[in-house]
Amino acid sequence: GALPFNKFPGLVKLSIDTTFVDPGKTVTIQVNISGLDEVGLVAVQFDLLFDNTFLTGLDVNVDESTLPGQANWSSEFNVFNNKISIAMAGVTPLSGSGILTKIKLQVANNIVAETSTQVSVDSLILNEELILDPDITGVVMIGIPWGDVSRNGEVQAFDASLILQYLSGLRQFSDFQKLLSDVSGNNEITALDASLVLQFVVNKFNLFPVQTDSTENLIASTILNIPELHGAPGEEVLLAFSLSGSENLLSIEFTINYDPNILIFQEIVNLSDKNDFAIAQNTGEDFIRLWMASTNAFVDEDSFLIAKFKISDEASSNSTITVSDLRYNENDVINTYQQIQFKLTTTGVDENLVSNEIPIDYTLSQNFPNPFNPETTIRFQLPKTSDTILRIFDVLGKEIKTLVDKELQAGSYSMSWNGKDNQGIPVSSGNYIYKIQTGSFSQIRKMTLIR
Repeated sequence: GALPFNKFPGLVKLSIDTTFVDPGKTVTIQVNISGLDEVGLVAVQFDLLFDNTFLTGLDVNVDESTLPGQANWSSEFNVFNNKISIAMAGVTPLSGSGILTKIKLQVANNIVAETSTQVSVDSLILNEELILDPDITGVVMIGIPWGDVSRNGEVQAFDASLILQYLSGLRQFSDFQKLLSDVSGNNEITALDASLVLQFVVNKFNLFPVQTDSTENLIASTILNIPELHGAPGEEVLLAFSLSGSENLLSIEFTINYDPNILIFQEIVNLSDKNDFAIAQNTGEDFIRLWMASTNAFVDEDSFLIAKFKISDEASSNSTITVSDLRYNENDVINTYQQIQFKLTTTGVDENLVSNEIPIDYTLSQNFPNPFNPETTIRFQLPKTSDTILRIFDVLGKEIKTLVDKELQAGSYSMSWNGKDNQGIPVSSGNYIYKIQTGSFSQIRKMTLIR
């Protein structure tokens, strides 16, 4: 049979976790137990004492997450004014370590300042042995200062910065800081939490979602558009990101995965003139992780963000860039969002008939990416064989580069410009105009080069 319990004095230990709760909410106190091996513990009884100014007893749970629940013990409890008496027993001795029981308490709703109160174990009996002065206490922190990650007594924009720094690996958080950062209440720290802190600072709301148990306004939708990339060895290329169909988009986070033997990461550039957002990044040998958070919902915008790369001088093949672990607000994570093809080209103009299917109309498309550095693609369509001229001008009308000046057969074309003039000299940053002329058809568009 089981060994007598009193042959193993001092082996069994009880503890109570510190818990955090807001006024008016319920809190579950977890009582843990350890040191049970070969003890033969088959019965436990004790009182949990609390200050009824702050707390009221509600319920005791001995489910399958607890050791007594796993051992099929029976349990009873009785709630008094300032304590809960608990008794549990079974045939199978407890072993190992784990949760002894979970006790649910109601917190008073008239507490206006951050405070704490103790709960403690009294009249503890293990089997038949009364444990005098067990000295088992826990703390209930009431009035969680949500969002005050710096713990300076105020919620400020700096707290949002700290959250982004934590996400990007620039700063470590204590467990309490992690709790304070999760203002959305989804048990994770995300870029959305930084956005919510910023919104709180500018008085868009008075309570965080974690305090209201409301997440109905946190769902976002958008489409992150990323074009194909191409360039020659030694050149700089821009991976451009655009937004479309955006609704309630407050934060974006994703990872760019690339082959470092082909592409050398340079920097992330915020080109937005419609969206104000904070951004954090973490870079590795073959990835860039980005977190973006805004006070106001993002709006649709072309090329609001670019990742600048240099193509390795030794690059000799095409490659694939993968955007992964994409998350809008706290929507489900999209593990693999998009694979972008990187095409290695030769330096200079690349004339390419991409389709000989006869188009209906003449068209000149907007270059992409735009803004660009140093290469961009210009697409156009010819419904019939035509003498075609495609030129680039500066804003004063001076010709910079002639891309095409010859007869082309009907079809769809993709032309690349590497940011150099007719003499092969790189031109400076600025706005440029490109114009197509084919007999009676003429069209002009603008583009922007950023060095």
